[in-house]
Amino acid sequence: MLLKRPSSLHLICLSFIPFFALTSAARLPRQHPTNVIQPIDSTDSTTDQPSNIYADPQYMVYPVFQGPSLDQIALLMSAVQLMAREAAENINDDIPSITWMSRDDRFSNIEILVRPPSNANTIPRRLMLWALSASLQLLIQRNRFACVKFRITRDGINVGSIEIRLFSQQQQQQQLDPYMATTSPTPPTTNQTLNAANTTTTSYLPTLTSGFQGFNIRVYIRRSAFGYDLPPSAVFGPVITTLHHIASSTLWSRVRSYKTPAKTGDTALAFSDTGRRPFFHKEQLIEAAATVPLFMINKGVFSEVDVEVRLPSEVLIAQGSLRIERTPRPHLRGGKGMGF
Repeated sequence: MLLKRPSSLHLICLSFIPFFALTSAARLPRQHPTNVIQPIDSTDSTTDQPSNIYADPQYMVYPVFQGPSLDQIALLMSAVQLMAREAAENINDDIPSITWMSRDDRFSNIEILVRPPSNANTIPRRLMLWALSASLQLLIQRNRFACVKFRITRDGINVGSIEIRLFSQQQQQQQLDPYMATTSPTPPTTNQTLNAANTTTTSYLPTLTSGFQGFNIRVYIRRSAFGYDLPPSAVFGPVITTLHHIASSTLWSRVRSYKTPAKTGDTALAFSDTGRRPFFHKEQLIEAAATVPLFMINKGVFSEVDVEVRLPSEVLIAQGSLRIERTPRPHLRGGKGMGF
């Protein structure tokens, strides 16, 4: 059934982005990416592996906490934006060092550095995305958000690192990454329709260089009529998992349906297309997934939500939801729904 868009349905229109444990490990298989994203078998995933795509204990991430606490939401949203950018690129490419800061002032005090090993100039994007996903899930699991450097190892040998730290105002004058905006955006307000053409004031997800610039979708998100409040980690966890999983598909792959695997948390993010043209594609799923926590940040409430993805012409191409998956679901508080 298609969602009706009452006045409580809020719109975020963004320019298209062309966006566990200590022993967590990932395999880097060399299989060819698939052309169509199929539902993932939920039985293939375990709680200590953020993705069922990689499962090689030779690869590990080791955290070294080395500084003050960081704002949880700023850290996770900045990392989601970086993952969204990289997930929409070719998964099989090797990439140079990354020095990342969000375009959004609210998250721009977080700096994320991805570095290859000392004996190399690049790191595989596949490895980088796994390591960042595993690192973020480790922080969420431990509920510890602080300056940290993750060593990425294979058979005990260092193969790269990811560092998350505070980004000072003095450093901000030297914008090292070309993806960082020279002008900070103005945060949107409720019911505001963002102008996708003005990327310096409305684009929270960087434009990719892979040839898909200028493609716009509209992501409509509303709090579910009987939805429950959620902790931020219950929202960011499945979003991070989604970005990691879909990164292995080829550019512009069709998405028939997607749902985060079971046993990766109490909440699941799911999307399905309409079954008719125009089809829902990988890059659109990336943007929609990354928009979900941004909507909640703008609203100031983290909760279960319903999602619609439409073209600028208002043609519906996909529907989605973020839901509590555990059974039984928690009781309604006071017998009332928690919608806006």
